[in-house]
Amino acid sequence: MPLSKSTIDNEKRKFKEDPSGEVAVNICGEQLVDITDAINATTNVTKTTPTVYNVAITAANTEFSQALSANTKGLTLRTRGKADLQIAFTSGQTNTNYMTLKRGAVFSEEGMNATGLTVYFESSQSSITVEIIEWT
Repeated sequence: MPLSKSTIDNEKRKFKEDPSGEVAVNICGEQLVDITDAINATTNVTKTTPTVYNVAITAANTEFSQALSANTKGLTLRTRGKADLQIAFTSGQTNTNYMTLKRGAVFSEEGMNATGLTVYFESSQSSITVEIIEWT
């Protein structure tokens, strides 16, 4: 039976031994299986300190922001309440070039190494709270 396209693609991504018998390994000497393992091995960061921010959106269709700490390693963001949120990482873009976080959804980013990052957000509803957990 022929292999499926996804199986063939997975086989192409796997690391093979070179002629001398060497294989790709991470810094601990563990063999890397494929390119995804290699990427994850190089982007692994250690998160040690969480910080929680609760930002009140007091006016609808108005941009609010939260500056994050230096060396942010991870970020989780959601709204408390039943409102969509427009998220951007550049001031003034929460109504032009943004990502919509639907009510009840969570935005999460791991493996970051960000400095000087500010998250901007706005909602069509007022009186909601944006909950942010930042890991440094």
